[in-house]
Amino acid sequence: MSHSEEMLFFAEQIKKMRTYEQLKKCHDRVIGFVHRHRQGSSHYLYVSGFYHNLNTLHDHMIYRVLQLVDDEMKLKGWSHPPVSYSWMLLGSGGRGEQTLGNDQDHAIVYQAEKGDETEVCSYLQQLAETIAFRLNQVGYPYCRGNVMAANPVWCLSVEEWKDRWQHWVTDPSIDHLRYFLISTDFRGMYGNLDLSRQLRNWFTRFIQGQDPFLHRLARHTSAQQIPVSWWGKVYPDLKGPHAGRLHLKDSVMVQLINSVRLWSFKYGIDDVSTEKRLMQLYYRGIWSKEDMTRMLDAFYFLLHLRLKNTDARGNFDHYILIKGLSRKERQQLGSVMVYVKKWQKKSVQMLDGK
Repeated sequence: MSHSEEMLFFAEQIKKMRTYEQLKKCHDRVIGFVHRHRQGSSHYLYVSGFYHNLNTLHDHMIYRVLQLVDDEMKLKGWSHPPVSYSWMLLGSGGRGEQTLGNDQDHAIVYQAEKGDETEVCSYLQQLAETIAFRLNQVGYPYCRGNVMAANPVWCLSVEEWKDRWQHWVTDPSIDHLRYFLISTDFRGMYGNLDLSRQLRNWFTRFIQGQDPFLHRLARHTSAQQIPVSWWGKVYPDLKGPHAGRLHLKDSVMVQLINSVRLWSFKYGIDDVSTEKRLMQLYYRGIWSKEDMTRMLDAFYFLLHLRLKNTDARGNFDHYILIKGLSRKERQQLGSVMVYVKKWQKKSVQMLDGK
């Protein structure tokens, strides 16, 4: 059975599961499956297909949890939700780029209407707390930064979300820039998906016209240095517990995702996945086919390394041992980091008007 067929089998089983315990066992089996296949090809098409199938599984798993929580809320006395809402994935989940061991990042957008505000707040709080608890139970850990819908910061009405983004844009402090980046890769997952779609349409139009803010954002994200020489020599940590290792996420992955995100903001692209954003940049004639292909190759090579560094329990160590890579992988990593560094600089220049 190919990995695609095996993942399809998992997906069909998930739809039939009636308990959180069953979902937890399935989640553990998926971890074992991924661990067995983590040493697969680093070719773009293989890694892209593998990640697409894996994230489809994550979606099925999370969606089934949300369905069961819906039933649970009815048993708690909420026969019908007192408010229309959309539950949204954020970050790598929103982009459809999860591996294993990713913690929860999610939010809620709801339609505020005249009525009992206390009842609405009570329902959404119970709903969000139950979802977070059940996701943790089946294998998705709580977010250490509390970026979860049970936190009132991440549970807002449509108009409150608009006001919040407008406030962060007009007052771009370091914290506001961080919150902005966390919140913008959102994807509706459950409930009234029209709400999250409407919010995405509004946001795409809104941010496209915010050049001064995007320039500030580009300067902020470019401050994250990529530790590589222009000829491709990678500089891992020299001392301490991680000597000889490179933090893959902080050293290159975040910079790649941020650069592509900035271009999509500037040119009104409403896709959130890195792959789809790159394809839209090419289809619209903004990036060349060569640049799109090279960045996709770079992106999926980094995902390949991330997958290789995942253990049998689904835990990912962001620090990769440079000497543990093959000669070819070391050369490719250096080349990828140089290329991302180039686009990090070009992103700032693009917003400088150069």
